[in-house]
Amino acid sequence: MRTSLRRWERTRVPEDVVYRPKWRIGLGQIERARRNGIFLQWMTFDEGYGSKPPFLRSLDAMGQQYVGEVGSAPFDFELRELFVFGGVSSDAQGGKIRT
Repeated sequence: MRTSLRRWERTRVPEDVVYRPKWRIGLGQIERARRNGIFLQWMTFDEGYGSKPPFLRSLDAMGQQYVGEVGSAPFDFELRELFVFGGVSSDAQGGKIRT
């Protein structure tokens, strides 16, 4: 344990920094950019973000258009409902765009 503490001290990470998953960090960056007047027409991302329903819901709530990878595993119900192509809901089974 003492060795781990020394290694941590050498990183110079502030004590108030706590673990956050990368999708939450990314969402924070998007929100910060928007607060500073920077808006993106489109976003793309890998399954590290696309497989996280709260991330997708947050983008939807912002009205942010995106194309994201959701991974090769079968969709769970929550992801199936959130699957989006180009900001337009699509059928996760057949890829047909619902109008």
